[in-house]
Amino acid sequence: MYSARNPDKVKYNIRIDANLAKQYTLDVLKKVEQDTSLNELKNHSLGTYYLGTNFANTVRHMWAIEYPENVPAIDIVSPIQRHHTNEEWQLLLTTHQDFVDESENRFGITAHGCGHYIHKDNPELILYIIAKAYLSTISEENFKIKILSKLLDKSIVELKNKSD
Repeated sequence: MYSARNPDKVKYNIRIDANLAKQYTLDVLKKVEQDTSLNELKNHSLGTYYLGTNFANTVRHMWAIEYPENVPAIDIVSPIQRHHTNEEWQLLLTTHQDFVDESENRFGITAHGCGHYIHKDNPELILYIIAKAYLSTISEENFKIKILSKLLDKSIVELKNKSD
């Protein structure tokens, strides 16, 4: 939503196993609205409760919002199917691939071995993706070289530790 409203302010968008509105059909939204398990969250996770109760309305609103062509994006997806039916899961994967295919400035990554919380399962992957996105927004070459050098140093330490 922010990217659509402020495409001139957004330099890059990194989506970490994000929900894309187009992956939700009317049937899926009906199922979400009929889910009574949200009531159990009301007493100990009020934020999650309200997020869930308003989810279908949020999705319907987002159906009308187009992601801006000029804002580059990296779309990271977990390959682990969770609570979806096979049909819903295929739609989710297709929707993410369609999002990436809509523009040359979008890149898709499947985070193998990661669940929904990719940033916890593979924090290094997220670090490098953020660095890649950040580097693309910098024009000063010397600063880019410093960042790349630090990333290489980190990679060397990680690889060394894995071999010890």
